This record gives sequence, structure tokens and C-alpha cells, in this order.
Amino acid sequence: MGYETLLIFALIHDSQLSCTCIRLSYALVIYLGTPAITAGHHVEIDWKLGLRMPSHGHIYCSSNPSSARHRRAASSKRWWFNSATDTAGGLTLVNCTNYCPLYVGQEPLSTVVSQGLPLTFTPYAAGENIIRESRDVSVAFSAVSNCAQSTAWRIGEEDPETSRRLTVTGGEQSYFRIDNDGGLYELGCPGESCPDCDRPRCGSAGILIENGKRLLALDGSVFPFRFRRA
Repeated sequence: MGYETLLIFALIHDSQLSCTCIRLSYALVIYLGTPAITAGHHVEIDWKLGLRMPSHGHIYCSSNPSSARHRRAASSKRWWFNSATDTAGGLTLVNCTNYCPLYVGQEPLSTVVSQGLPLTFTPYAAGENIIRESRDVSVAFSAVSNCAQSTAWRIGEEDPETSRRLTVTGGEQSYFRIDNDGGLYELGCPGESCPDCDRPRCGSAGILIENGKRLLALDGSVFPFRFRRA
């Protein structure tokens, strides 16, 4: 994958507002042998207010935790949205059964760590254009798949051995909450979109290994992520 095919954020500092934002410049994604071209929206991430976007914002959630390095281009700095662990690659679409739907999972660790697929976050609240901490959002991969269905995430069936609920794509989308835990972020169960959900049972999203494949599942260990400078 060439450098130009990756999602790029430019770090911008506004001296008048005394805040730091990230602006998305361009994204081009190629996956599963089928071109999927995603024209990048101009997105600002305000560290005080959250992720500011006109309607949708593309974000990578991947898993290479290498230390931050500076690259300067047009007086800006570039960032990735990364996981905080180095156990495997980025989040991607996983085929577990040779049938649809596809599951949300993690690329296996290899000599070349995959950045995963970019994600689109959409606020649950009507008219909202900022992704805020501890508020509900829907999540979807900004890519195409071999299944003729949406790549939006939804909470699926329970794993029969662990009783953890797997995250699948297609069908009616589910909502998740982004929480800040000491500078790291995690996905949790929704609040405002599902006030009657079983909160004690519904935990954070983490990785479940099943038949050698790493799947995103609720009700278990946490899958933390963070912003990383490229």
C-alpha cells in the first residue's frame, strides 16, 4: 500500500483560540482486491470539544504503537488514530464462516503491520456534528466488501463458549460510546441510544481469539486505542 493510499491528518494550532486541531486531507483505500476510493472530508479534531466534522469523519483505528515521529509537510504534522497495543495489526473486515456477514476483527501481527481500514464515526444525537467523549456514535468501515451489504458495525450473536457478543457488519447498525481512560480510548456500550440496555452486563469492546482469528467482542478485556503521530 503506497503512502498516498493512507488516511492523513494534519495537525493545526489556532493561536487565537488556543486549541489544537487535526484536519483530514485525503484518503484512498484499496482492499479485498476491489478498489474503494474514499474522497477525504475536511475534518477538524478539537482536543477540547471532540472530533468536529461536517457529517462523517474518517479515522484509522490500528495497532502499531511505535513512538511518535515528526514529518513536516506544508508546516503541518501528520497523525494516525492508533491502538495502544502491539499484539496485532489494525481493525478490518474478517470472514469467519465463508459466508456473509463479515465480522469486525484485527489483522494478525506480521513483519509489515497493517494500518487496518479507516472508520467513519457518526453521532447518535440529531443535528450533532462533533464526536464527543462518552456520547453514542455509530461506526462503519470506509471500504467496500465482497458482501453486498453495509459495513456499519452492529452487536451480533454471542460466542457459545465465552458468551461474549461479537461485532459484525451489515443489517441495522448499533451504537457505541467512546470513553477516555487516562489518555487512552476505548469503545463501550451505548447510553443515550439505549437507556434500557443491560449496563452491568454490557462491557467494553476487546479482542476475542476464535479459530485463530482476532474478533472484536463486547463484555471482556478492553481494546484500547489512541492518537499517534506518523
